Amino acid sequence: MSNGDDEYYPLTIARSDGKGYQDIRNKTQALDFNETKDVEQKERWEVIIAGHLAQQLFPKTETRQFKLSDFPRGYELRCSVRKDGAGRDYFLFGHPAGPTSLYRTPGEFVLHALWLLSDATDPSRCSCDLCIKMVETNKSKQPQGPSGDDPPGPAQPPKGGPIPKPGKDQSAPGPPAPAKPAQEQGKHGQQGEQQTVQQVQTFQAPISLKFRYRFKQRYLFKSSPQVPMSLQVPSSLKAECRCYNNPSVSMGQPTPSIPAVPQSLLQGQAPPGTTGLSNVFRVGEMVWYKQQAWRLGLILSTVPKPTAQPPYDDSSYTFVVAPLGHALLSLKQLQKEAIDMRPFLTFSVPAVSIDELASKFFEAVDWQAFAIRYSQDPDPQKRSLKLQMVGLEASKMAARGINDCFSPFNKLREGPTPGGTVLARHYTGVYLGAEMVRLGDPVRVNAPGGAPEPPGTSPCVMLVSEIKVLTSAWGGDASTTPATLQFEGNVYRVVRAALPHPSTIIAAESLGPAFVEELSVRNEIERDPNVRWGWHLVQRDAVRPDGEVRGRFYVTFKLMALINPKTLEENRARGAVEEAQTYLNNRSHSGLGGNHGGRRESRAATLGKAVSTQFVAPSGMVED
Repeated sequence: MSNGDDEYYPLTIARSDGKGYQDIRNKTQALDFNETKDVEQKERWEVIIAGHLAQQLFPKTETRQFKLSDFPRGYELRCSVRKDGAGRDYFLFGHPAGPTSLYRTPGEFVLHALWLLSDATDPSRCSCDLCIKMVETNKSKQPQGPSGDDPPGPAQPPKGGPIPKPGKDQSAPGPPAPAKPAQEQGKHGQQGEQQTVQQVQTFQAPISLKFRYRFKQRYLFKSSPQVPMSLQVPSSLKAECRCYNNPSVSMGQPTPSIPAVPQSLLQGQAPPGTTGLSNVFRVGEMVWYKQQAWRLGLILSTVPKPTAQPPYDDSSYTFVVAPLGHALLSLKQLQKEAIDMRPFLTFSVPAVSIDELASKFFEAVDWQAFAIRYSQDPDPQKRSLKLQMVGLEASKMAARGINDCFSPFNKLREGPTPGGTVLARHYTGVYLGAEMVRLGDPVRVNAPGGAPEPPGTSPCVMLVSEIKVLTSAWGGDASTTPATLQFEGNVYRVVRAALPHPSTIIAAESLGPAFVEELSVRNEIERDPNVRWGWHLVQRDAVRPDGEVRGRFYVTFKLMALINPKTLEENRARGAVEEAQTYLNNRSHSGLGGNHGGRRESRAATLGKAVSTQFVAPSGMVED
């Protein structure tokens, strides 16, 4: 994959667990290298995977662009031609879990590639979804303990309704309670903090990676081609890793001359589309709302209540919501209170229940023809119910598609990266799937190196200081050129620590309102006078592609007040803290996967025909 004289440096993953399945019985087919689209997509996967690996393993001073020389031995990229013949989807096969197991995106495979580059041989120490599921499946096949009793499974939701993450008390009345254990957070940490320390350090010291470089005169070195090299782990990464696991090692304070948050944000000004820097709901976000059952919708606008008093939290506003479905159904707007809504990632989107729609994308369906055909019935009441079912199925399909897309807004600047082959555009904010993320926001991210998080700990939280969209410098129009979304900032974790705090605990006031509010109630209910909660610096100047951003971070007590207010009050009364973030799904598990998503020119373009009302960006938001 090259442009003129600018070439990617090949990167080879020497170790592999790929099985090279010869008989993959599914609807995919081998790539045709006489087909331009197949060639381009294979190179696209190789560039994205190598780029992510370079971000994780090289110092920030590294300016070269990388590309896999090939997929690890036994792994094969295959394609599936859509029924309409208008497009193709690509999947990577070869995982030991079986011939039907697949990676839907390059980002999904990156976690497994990191494990292949490490010294680890146990799949339980890999953070990719396929290894997690394979390990769990193998555990379930092992003989039970002395009692022989199987653990109870989660209660099944009513057909057509949202699937909550398994709750603490499934028999309790009221809305479905989301689950505590998160897929990526509790499955690998059974051996405690010490094992986690070893895992993180292992990811920082791969031994099986071999590079082949073709140096050109315009790059850093003037030497002969194809010089084999082995990876040397920068000492800064090792020190950062040790500090992350050892609070006694100091990483110093943030540089005073570069504030972590823009001053306008620290002063409490609410940016366009928000009602407050730490409030839960924002204009343009996809949410669940209560209307007899839980349904999907989009926030069009907010209306302040005349009786509202400071502090102006979500309960101070009425939210105008457009039901998700299809525009031809002309679904009417609704007014909802915050207590009757949930963030999109609180529940999982149920599977489509009409077989005809199961393998299609929202945009590929002729909804008018389908609605007429499906709703035919001489009984008017049955016909109306069938049309409602069409709207429900459309909302599920639309929601998964929207989750996979992004659209940035309020461009700050643009320019080429070192080397000149990539153009970086910097933005104030972005609609990332269901949510709006802005500079200065906290977002949940994967731990450094994709390492599993210790059980009982809160997730890693990035304070977003940069939002960048990376495209080829020769890509043409920004809205149509294939693009990579990237977030940068320091990564923190909220910890409970004895006084005096070590220097790795950063003053919340320097981080922003959400960080301050998260600590205020925790420390208010803390009963040990010698202990206080604080924000521990995990990683400085971190980079995360959008596939490693799990979603927005919500202030625990604001989120719990919506999800489970009774439990919140009980916990406060006994001085206990429950990690509300474990009630949330991760964005990467909530969409369609494959090549469906990516950049859209605006939020309205992302929504398409999924709502009956044209979405208008809030005043002060310029989409690009």
